[in-house]
Amino acid sequence: MTRQEMFNTMVIHPTAETAVIPIISKMKVNKDRYAAIKPPIPWHFIAVVHQMEAEQDFTKYLGNGQPLSMVTTKVPKGRGPFDTFEAGAIDALEQRKLIELPVSYWNMDNELYELEGYNGYGYSLYHHMPSPYVFAGTNYYTKGKYEEIRDASGQYKTHFNPDLVSNQIGVAVLLKYLLEN
Repeated sequence: MTRQEMFNTMVIHPTAETAVIPIISKMKVNKDRYAAIKPPIPWHFIAVVHQMEAEQDFTKYLGNGQPLSMVTTKVPKGRGPFDTFEAGAIDALEQRKLIELPVSYWNMDNELYELEGYNGYGYSLYHHMPSPYVFAGTNYYTKGKYEEIRDASGQYKTHFNPDLVSNQIGVAVLLKYLLEN
């Protein structure tokens, strides 16, 4: 099943439905700010990434949610500092090579593909499951999530925990409400 088909047939859990309303309201208030960043990237793409990475905090980097005032230490590492959210957002979008994509590319299937990639394709490639970054809060996701754990040397490593449940609302739910309300 394609991401588009999953988007069209997903059932949103009632708890996600309740939580999504204030998030969407805030995105709509900031629509013009998101839309001005880098057309032809859809404003709603930037808005949902901003929610997922930084809970719509304009003092944080779109690439990973770290403060704009520092050089990033998480992937993508070594970015910044940035004077404005917009400068950091353009950098993050350029890092993912999204700036180069034509207007015709931005249909829902491709958008969901790029959003999954924003967080990583490990779920679909290695665990044959929908990404919680995309589908948490729907019938297509129940459990399984990557987590950062500290190893014996004190370094953080990413580990897949099949029993961990994402506490974020997936971008598919955010997009559904954002585009239909």
